[in-house]
Amino acid sequence: MNRLAKVTEELPADRGPDVNYGICVPQEWLTRGGTLEFDVPRRLACSRCDGGGCDACERRGALTIRAVGDAGSAISVCLPPADVGIGQLVRIPAEGATAAEAGRERGCLLLRVAPGPLSSGVRLLPQASDEASGPPSLSLKPWLWLPVLLVIVYLTITAIV
Repeated sequence: MNRLAKVTEELPADRGPDVNYGICVPQEWLTRGGTLEFDVPRRLACSRCDGGGCDACERRGALTIRAVGDAGSAISVCLPPADVGIGQLVRIPAEGATAAEAGRERGCLLLRVAPGPLSSGVRLLPQASDEASGPPSLSLKPWLWLPVLLVIVYLTITAIV
């Protein structure tokens, strides 16, 4: 069973070829969701032919996403929580293969995230705690609640009388 991801922007029709890449993460990471960071190899399978060879990849089955001397940069993606046993498919714009003609945008990286043993080069980024990211909360000691409740009861009774 596949899940559809939220479409955040339209893709340019005139772009480079798309590539496929798959990683495995522990089921707990998929169930909980979070931000993953991963390293991508220099050559990836063509998404049109799934590595079989087609016109988009010039019958090679794979496409190069960066030059030999270029250092690879880590890509991070935020995964929403998923049901148990279900992987996710994420389309990452402008991280695919470079277009043959100048002036065209790069293709998409189609990332398949599946439950399983952790793939090398994949990291779960720490999330900010809910307390730090949310609004400050009023924290009273339990023994302070009694006087507060007594004042509320007193004010309610005096308002009625």
